[in-house]
Amino acid sequence: MTERSQLQEWISLSDARDLASNFFGDRVTNPDGDFYTRKRGINKDIPEEFYPLLLLAEHVPTAKSIRLLPASIPGPDGAILLADESEVTVQITNSRERRGGHKVRKSLLDHGTWGSEFRDTNDVIKQRLERILDAITDKEANFHAGTHVLLIVENSISWGDVIDPGLPSALGAALPGFPKSKYSATYVAYGSDVRLLR
Repeated sequence: MTERSQLQEWISLSDARDLASNFFGDRVTNPDGDFYTRKRGINKDIPEEFYPLLLLAEHVPTAKSIRLLPASIPGPDGAILLADESEVTVQITNSRERRGGHKVRKSLLDHGTWGSEFRDTNDVIKQRLERILDAITDKEANFHAGTHVLLIVENSISWGDVIDPGLPSALGAALPGFPKSKYSATYVAYGSDVRLLR
């Protein structure tokens, strides 16, 4: 079984992709119960930090390796090594856990299914907009010097309706009212779709 200490060493993007694929594909070693309860350890580290960091790195043309930083260190959660040997440090936050998002995990754990109480697209967009803005506000207020990028992990917007472009458009409209960011860039990972926010 993979240990967090292994994820704190530089891992090439191809090896990181293999590691993540093996984790998500092996529900015997990594059972759903551990995954959905956010059991401490690798069942939290890979889906909530390592995999989103990989998605962001795959979005950066000169990225070659990634690693998580020790959980005991305040500030960034991970780093991306670029071709010129410089590092980009990344703060990762999971907006899905805000404003009742944890109920999705509980339903998946208890019943194996999830039925959203938000059926109207505008309600879905509003709920998700609020939790992403909450994440931005929280992480800007708790910014740690030496952190370059903020990565917000959110659910996919590929639902075959107007969540995309509705949610990104709503975010774009809301951000001018926010103070200038302390991060050099902010990204949102909508599932595996990583987009620059500002």
